[in-house]
Order: sequence, then structure tokens, then C-alpha cells
Amino acid sequence: MDTKSFFEKSKKQLNILNKKGWLANISSYNNEYICPLCLNKFTAEQMDELSQEDAPQDKLGGKRIALTCKKCNNTCGSSMDCYLINRIENYENSIFIPGTKRDVKVKVADKTFNGQLEVCSDGRMIMTNSFKQNNPTLLSEYMKQLAEDMALSIENKNKKVDDTRLSVALLKNAYIILFAKFGYTFLIDELYDTIREQIEKPDSEVVPKLWKITRERMIPDGVYLMSDCDGFLVSYTIKKKY
Repeated sequence: MDTKSFFEKSKKQLNILNKKGWLANISSYNNEYICPLCLNKFTAEQMDELSQEDAPQDKLGGKRIALTCKKCNNTCGSSMDCYLINRIENYENSIFIPGTKRDVKVKVADKTFNGQLEVCSDGRMIMTNSFKQNNPTLLSEYMKQLAEDMALSIENKNKKVDDTRLSVALLKNAYIILFAKFGYTFLIDELYDTIREQIEKPDSEVVPKLWKITRERMIPDGVYLMSDCDGFLVSYTIKKKY
């Protein structure tokens, strides 16, 4: 679905809710689009200030399912989404998935070199060391020392991860998936103000940790109504694209 289609579909729902008087907490609504994250309004003439939102993130196997303003989209991407992507990439690099490449450090005696390790589909590993990333003289000496069955110490170059912001990225994904499923009928409920506040303040603990990451597929992806409490369970799969 393109941006205009998202815009028009959501605007129709908003107009229906407005006629029923359900947008009382949205001041002076007048046929606009409302960003589900910041609740700011956008007219058709401001459509270029909106962008399609992936949930989960595109790099983690998600797809475009909603429309948010570019400010929220860009802010979430740089302040929280990147840490979730980094965490998944760091984990998958640690288990050497076939068909992947990663930057590594290679230690030989007291010298450390930069390189790239490729895990082939047949299980072989290919190490590439570039003169551009290392001291050429020392790298040449290292290459001369290489011998068959020689043991090397290899360390992955893990990317930076912020667990607090990572947690908010997971929450934001669930929130967007829920919005894509039900639209504004749930979003206008003041109970979700707390979730939006948490997304706006990724360094604060506004909402307690309510998520769990598991390698086992416990339940199929989807949105589930929790019968024992007033809320939803959102289940989704994240897997880095290669």
C-alpha cells in the first residue's frame, strides 16, 4: 500500500470516529491524518511529512504496515531501532549462521589485526584481511606466519547495544502492529498515553519490561486478546535479513 492509500484509509476511519464523538481528546480535528506515535495532525498538503513504518524493522524481516510522521520515524530509527538491530546481529554473528559476513579482530601472538569473516553455506569459513584496515608491514609479516592447522584467536566486533532503548524498540513494534490491526479505535484510549510516553522517552522506565525474546516459537505471530486482563498480547518474529 502506498502512502496516499494509507492516508486515505486512516482518514476515513478518523472521520467516522469523529462523527461519533470519539475524538474528544483530539482538539479541533478537521479531516487530517494523525500520527499514531505523536498524535500530531497532518493535512493532505502535508503528506510529504509522513513516511511508511516497518514493524518489525525492515532489516529484521518486517514490512510496511502503517504511516507515521517522518520526525517520529527518524527519531525512533536513530534512538532505539538501531540497538535492536545491533543486538540481533551480534547474536546471530555469535552462532556463525551460514551465508553471513562480519567484521572481526584476529589475534596472532601479541598483534591484533582487522578482518572480515565469511561463513559459507557449506560450513567453511573464509577470512579476508585488508591492507587498508591494517598496518601493511605487520599484516605482511602475519601472512608469512600462517600455516595449515594454525590456531587463531578470532573476536567478533560487536556493535553498540543499549538494552533500555532496545526494550522500547520492541514495545514500539508491538504498538505499531496493534495500530495496523485495529486502527484508531484503541489508540485514542488514554491508557495508551503511557506507551506513547515511553516511546517518546526511551531512556526512562515509564512502562515495565513486558516482553520476552525466545528462540522457540511459542505461539504464531499475531495479536491476541488476553482474557485474564484488559490488554493484548502481540507476538512477532524478528530475524536479520542477509
